[in-house]
Amino acid sequence: MPETVFEAALRVAKTNGAQNQLTGQDDQNYLFSVLKALSTCDQDKWDQLGFVCPEAHKWYEAGAIANKNGTPIPFPQGYKPVILQKPPQKPVVKEPVKPPVPVAITKPEPRKEREKQSKNSGILDAVRRTVALNQSWNAKQVHEHLLKNGFPEVSHALVAVNVGDIKRTINVLRELGLMKELDAAEKKTA
Repeated sequence: MPETVFEAALRVAKTNGAQNQLTGQDDQNYLFSVLKALSTCDQDKWDQLGFVCPEAHKWYEAGAIANKNGTPIPFPQGYKPVILQKPPQKPVVKEPVKPPVPVAITKPEPRKEREKQSKNSGILDAVRRTVALNQSWNAKQVHEHLLKNGFPEVSHALVAVNVGDIKRTINVLRELGLMKELDAAEKKTA
């Protein structure tokens, strides 16, 4: 029984590293690997392939052109395309529908919210007053002053951010002429 075009091409390609088609390997990828092995085989083996099976040279040229153009490589005579079967889909298991759990609606305690809001407001008001009365102080000095004067839980980060904002606001008000300077007597009474 004479050799098919594919058998002849594969025999020569195997001398240059080609292998049999792997399980699950796409036909086009496999045929490309055979073409690639043929493209770098020895000239003697290439000539021998043309002498034994000139159709193998024609298939190689058609495959090279198809690959260059981005079209599928034609199947050579004697090649049996592998039909890749998709694994069966895993059945989807649906969870039983549970009735919704009744949610007890409770009113939030407004006192705690107000306490938190008034606590922060008190701290921020204290930061504003301290900066307004001592504009040359830095954030560390303002923080230490607040710790000593009734705000033991005040964080340095809160003070630092707000001191910078308050000082920028005071400077903008000064530039716009909307802020009057307190004299020393007013500062002591405030």
